Amino acid sequence: MKKTIFYIYLLCSFFLNTNAQNLVPNYSFEAYTSCPPGSVSLCNGWTEYNSADYFNSCDTSNYSGVPINIFGNQSPHSGDGYVGLITYYSALFSREYIEVQLASPLVSSQTYYVQFYVSLADTMQYAIENLGALFTDTLFDPFPAPTYAWVTGIPQVENAAGNMLNDKNNWVAVNGSFVAIGGEQYMTIGNFRDDANTVKQYFGGTTINTLGAYYFIEDVYVGTTPPPVSVHENEIDAHNIKVYPNPSNGNVTFECNLLDNESGVVNIYDISGTLVYTYKLSSEA
Repeated sequence: MKKTIFYIYLLCSFFLNTNAQNLVPNYSFEAYTSCPPGSVSLCNGWTEYNSADYFNSCDTSNYSGVPINIFGNQSPHSGDGYVGLITYYSALFSREYIEVQLASPLVSSQTYYVQFYVSLADTMQYAIENLGALFTDTLFDPFPAPTYAWVTGIPQVENAAGNMLNDKNNWVAVNGSFVAIGGEQYMTIGNFRDDANTVKQYFGGTTINTLGAYYFIEDVYVGTTPPPVSVHENEIDAHNIKVYPNPSNGNVTFECNLLDNESGVVNIYDISGTLVYTYKLSSEA
């Protein structure tokens, strides 16, 4: 284990971006009309296409529960709930999507930052790369169930090429930014590629519900500044992450413990949201 400590001096004041305005209502899927089992439509402000699912710790049947449910065992990234959707199914052309109306329409020529966390369900034989977020000015209306058809469209934000979303144990961030045309007020999350253009990885296995790629989704963010630093409490404990003092007049210390053969990146943004410094972390450095 290697402890990494470095000091930062910025001409402008440095602070943790904890006050970013998130345009996504019920972003962590905590508020609901009734306890699952049920679809994402149980979550206040959210709709779903083709029966995307809602999971919450209030369900004790182990079917739609948290952390244990029909698709595996996953603790929430935050709070008590998350949602799940099919993004690829090898035996049948199938997709599920979730959609939300933003708190306000997007402003023309404004840069928006997008982030949501995903975790591949334990029972899946496949993983994919191509999860993304599509922004539209009207409610997106794909083919209704039970056709489970592909929603066409080019998402403004999509997971980076080469970043296979195959982690079944941890929450992984999908993020990016784009410049709004103006008037977009709905966000749809899912896989917007057909089977031929979906980049996928096969694991094998024989357990139930394994013929596809099913992802849990958590902590969705859309805003004009980069999303707040979000570190799972288990990661804080494992890495002993500290940033101090906060707030600061310009001198900031970042401290963490890296595990053997572990690496990471610290990105620092100024108050305008511009990336001003990147520091690569490595236990071997």
